[in-house]
Amino acid sequence: ICHRDFEGFISGCAVIKPRMDHLETWPPLYEDGKTMVTVDWDMSDLEETVDWLLQHDDERQAIALEGQQRYRQYMTGESAADKFVSRFVDIVEG
Repeated sequence: ICHRDFEGFISGCAVIKPRMDHLETWPPLYEDGKTMVTVDWDMSDLEETVDWLLQHDDERQAIALEGQQRYRQYMTGESAADKFVSRFVDIVEG
């Protein structure tokens, strides 16, 4: 997770990252096939994944748009601060 991911979401890119299913993240920005696309950690499927995305405009655009919308919802939307505070309180109160 880094600022380049966020730049990709903000810009409306189809974000491609190594698999992240071993992590629980918040906000839920990293959902494979919905907000971003994953590849194997050794990048052995990177070329195949990029080719697929380039051949499937509608799917690529839908993934990029959902990633962008979700980023805005949790990071810059009107209720973003409330969501953060609620999540923080849930963690603290356990």
